[in-house]
Amino acid sequence: MSLKNPVIAAVLALIFGPLGYLYINWRYAITSFVIFFIFTAVIVAVNLPIPDWIKLVILPVLAWKAYTICAVYNAMLETEDENINSFRSFPIAVFAMTDLLIGIALAYAVSIGLYIGVHLLINGNILKGIAMVILGTPLLAWVANLVFGFIAVAIDAIFQTKAENIFRN
Repeated sequence: MSLKNPVIAAVLALIFGPLGYLYINWRYAITSFVIFFIFTAVIVAVNLPIPDWIKLVILPVLAWKAYTICAVYNAMLETEDENINSFRSFPIAVFAMTDLLIGIALAYAVSIGLYIGVHLLINGNILKGIAMVILGTPLLAWVANLVFGFIAVAIDAIFQTKAENIFRN
């Protein structure tokens, strides 16, 4: 096993989205596609908008998580952690990607809240726009964290093995 460059992982995820995770491991790429499916399914089921520009908000979240995964992997490799072999397993990839799910949901909620608030301000609805930015955006973020956090915990419980979630420690 060799060290992975976190910057390369982040750039690949930023440019190629979930395909960029192939640099880390094919299991991470597959689970990132599954996470995107789950995220999209929930958003569509609730009938929330998915604007074209949302990818510009989500891709940096993918890059952040790819960087974090490589940093954890490198730290485990350098300290000769006994769990390094499980790093390439599906349960560990799922743990990483459920964190990504929450990150994507928060980025989505904040960007949608700010977009609506700014749109209201531009259209002359000053009080509604300020209320959306100050109250609505944090409320959307809280709801997204609650809903997608619950989904992430449920997914983690399904894939729980004797390995611990190294991304939350």
